[in-house]
Amino acid sequence: MKKVLTIFLVLALVMSLSAPAFAANQTEARTDLSYMYVAEPEYTVTIPGTLKLDFGRNSLYITVSDANYLAGKRIEVTLDATQDNRSGSSYFNLWKNGVDDFANAIPYYVIVGFLNDDPDDPDMLESGFYDPHILNRFTGDGTKEIFISVPLSYASMMEMDVPYTGHIVFGIKLV
Repeated sequence: MKKVLTIFLVLALVMSLSAPAFAANQTEARTDLSYMYVAEPEYTVTIPGTLKLDFGRNSLYITVSDANYLAGKRIEVTLDATQDNRSGSSYFNLWKNGVDDFANAIPYYVIVGFLNDDPDDPDMLESGFYDPHILNRFTGDGTKEIFISVPLSYASMMEMDVPYTGHIVFGIKLV
């Protein structure tokens, strides 16, 4: 009895998998095709690799070029970190002889001005006020000027002929 039942179930399974063919006298058939080409976004962001600072405002230009196929998205450039990120916040400091030591640190400021998307909302970035630090959102080719400012009031704290260095890490993403 088990063998008969097994054979019957196998035949039922085989019959359910086979497709019926009703086109014995058919002379043509049609298959609808579709394809959508979606181009990957492409763009070039140029940020200077070095900037020699003087007291006061120093211009740094962020440029987007060759922006194509953004599909309504924007290229967002952020200030992600500076040299000191031990506490999880951004300290904007120049370090005497490049040594990470707060006793010999000179602060600097990053001044953004206006974001292209909202000219009514000026941002001035100082020691960790904003996170993430959005420097600009580009909707196509363009240039954004930001300022790195070293206050003259710190000149008396600096040693002459000694280098003070630091770096900024920028984030770039499509949003």
